[in-house]
Amino acid sequence: MISNTDAPRPVLGDVLLVDDLRVFRQEVSGSVARTSAQGRDLLRYAVAAGHRWEQVWLDHDLGDLTGVEDMIGPVVDWLCEQASAGRPAPVGVVVVHTTNAPAGASMVRVLRAAGYQVVRVVAREHLDVDPVLYEAATGHRPRG
Repeated sequence: MISNTDAPRPVLGDVLLVDDLRVFRQEVSGSVARTSAQGRDLLRYAVAAGHRWEQVWLDHDLGDLTGVEDMIGPVVDWLCEQASAGRPAPVGVVVVHTTNAPAGASMVRVLRAAGYQVVRVVAREHLDVDPVLYEAATGHRPRG
């Protein structure tokens, strides 16, 4: 039996991307979480390890890859809980890149109210849909 201490440790880097289908256009030193649970777990692991993220990129709708309805709520809730307990997660800036405009506005408002520095960006200016992930999720190749 393998204990938790024998489990491989994630490579953290400077940036955490929480998005089910997108990847950065440019090489970025960081980690990728495809579900809200993975994102929350990576944040928890990083905090326990004393790691500081320069940027945490958040998408809202995360269910395309798994087919299970998944949204960023558990990640945002965890970040806010940490801040309200007086232990905000060590994050330089939270970057909200969702194409869901109402959800994006809500994420920005809630995270700023919790004390995080937050910016809103247009996803397509920085990220591309990974064609392999897209095809696996939808059964179709992305247009473009």
